[in-house]
Amino acid sequence: ISTVGSPVYTGQGGTCKDGKPRDQELTRGNLALVASQKKGNEVRVIRGVEDPSDKKGKVYIYDGLYVVTHYWIEKGTTGFNEFKFNLVRQQDQPPGFATWKLAEELMKCGSSNQLRKGFVFGDISLGLEALPVPIVNEVDENDKEWPLDFNYRVSSKNLSMMIVPNHQSTGCNNTCKGGQSCGDPMCSCIQRNGGELQYDNRILLYRRPMIYECSDLCACPADCKNRLTQSGLKLRLEVFKTKSCGWGLRSWEPIRAGTFICELVGTAKGRDEIEEDDEYVFDTSRVYKTFRWNYEPELVGEDCWDQVSEVYKLWSEILVSARAFGN
Repeated sequence: ISTVGSPVYTGQGGTCKDGKPRDQELTRGNLALVASQKKGNEVRVIRGVEDPSDKKGKVYIYDGLYVVTHYWIEKGTTGFNEFKFNLVRQQDQPPGFATWKLAEELMKCGSSNQLRKGFVFGDISLGLEALPVPIVNEVDENDKEWPLDFNYRVSSKNLSMMIVPNHQSTGCNNTCKGGQSCGDPMCSCIQRNGGELQYDNRILLYRRPMIYECSDLCACPADCKNRLTQSGLKLRLEVFKTKSCGWGLRSWEPIRAGTFICELVGTAKGRDEIEEDDEYVFDTSRVYKTFRWNYEPELVGEDCWDQVSEVYKLWSEILVSARAFGN
């Protein structure tokens, strides 16, 4: 499919079993689209584009409902007949593929593009993050205000002391050499995770209530694979103004399930320390409905759902408040 607004879809088929080209036929998908055009039925369009993080893979984007206005037959690049279908997107739908194309343009232009609609500020982190986090207000382009009383930080306060008080870590030994060689099952930190590295390509592989990473007390370098959450922000994000829910956060690029985004930063407090009017509190000790991954555990050798606890018994309840500072 080409273009965003009124794409032209090239029909399916046109290849023999031996790989040689031939004329497309009015069968299967082509026949269904012709029938939809004659009856005025809507069709659902899903677009496939190259995965930015994996050149061999694809990302599929649901682009909403379209109608087939007309179709025709023309010679393709192979010299054989191809069906062409003109599609028009129905109105009053949330943006689909257009949002993807906008994100592509933003990735090219960068966060400092002041000509962008609703641009407010280039980086709310003020350079603390490796990647800038711009602020936009497309709801009211003339409103350039943003929460100036917000202090951006990249690390939390009091958190480690509240998780395991008075805990003395010795760090892992030098079996972990960092980089691609990191992940030795004999590493004492990895041993605490069951003897297996929990991440692959910045994606969480195993469902556990607590994951132990290497730290500054360990012999491994900063590029150790078992230091994922310490590597900072790697995704292009932006803060945007919503119509009715204040400020929100969204990504310029697709995020795979299990991908680490960023650390939740704030001040760790006990429940009795939280002020009643504090609306920026995350309760880390709250137990939600059992989280179910989108694959069967037997495929990766995990225990069954009822054998894996979602709850980690902390020394104390931890609530993270981002009222004074955060990210």
